[in-house]
Amino acid sequence: MSRAPAAPPGWTATVAGEWLKLRAMRGSLVIACLGPLLGTALCVLLAVAVGLESDGWSQQDRVEFDPLLFPLVSGLVSAVLLVVLGVRGGACEYRAGLVRLTLTVTPRRGRVLLAKIVVIAVASWVGFTVVTVLAALAAQPVFHAYGLPDVTNADLAAGREVRTLAADIGLAPVFPLIGLALAVLTRSAAGALTSVLALLFAPSIAGGLLPAWWAAHMLIYLPGPATDSLSLTGSDDVGLLSPGVAVPVVAAWLALFLGAAHRCLQRRDA
Repeated sequence: MSRAPAAPPGWTATVAGEWLKLRAMRGSLVIACLGPLLGTALCVLLAVAVGLESDGWSQQDRVEFDPLLFPLVSGLVSAVLLVVLGVRGGACEYRAGLVRLTLTVTPRRGRVLLAKIVVIAVASWVGFTVVTVLAALAAQPVFHAYGLPDVTNADLAAGREVRTLAADIGLAPVFPLIGLALAVLTRSAAGALTSVLALLFAPSIAGGLLPAWWAAHMLIYLPGPATDSLSLTGSDDVGLLSPGVAVPVVAAWLALFLGAAHRCLQRRDA
């Protein structure tokens, strides 16, 4: 009597499998350790540097000092490392040839991609939050030692700093997911990483080289400036999109990259 074919794994098993693969990848542990260490060290160094310069500040400068900006600066380190994690989550299976086994066990390719998206998004949220919190806590004793306001006594009544922090944490998965999509499209970690870092940093570099019209009407709609418009809401920078425009722009970029990755995964041989 012939044996019935085994049923494909369910959604929970697919997500668990993608999480295990991400954990087992060479370098994942290094990224998980480097993010908090480098982010915290950078935040403390910046706090010490500012503290050493604070002797010449006026009382108004001390009142306007914003202690929450330092964890956000250190979060840039973890953001780059999370992009690397997202790229590796999409590309390493192709390099090792494991993608054929994955798609044999789970023939529904859209489910595989969605599971990768969930795993990378959750890992990005958790990782960025941990780095930001650790950096903020590590910097507070330095601020206190130099007589600067810390998070416990800073004036956060306006809520702008808290909104900025929450927006940065909420937007943490955007570029790792773009990196995941580009890795699926290119099947190359190097090509995907170069492309996503260009999207992240090139607008800031090119903005000073191109005519002002391009910066104000074209570059501002790229993923990097659009996410900046959400995290810097309420600032005086006139070169930012309004939240009502920035949200659909960011969502459209994510839908474009992930939709292209899904179509490519469905139509292309493993």
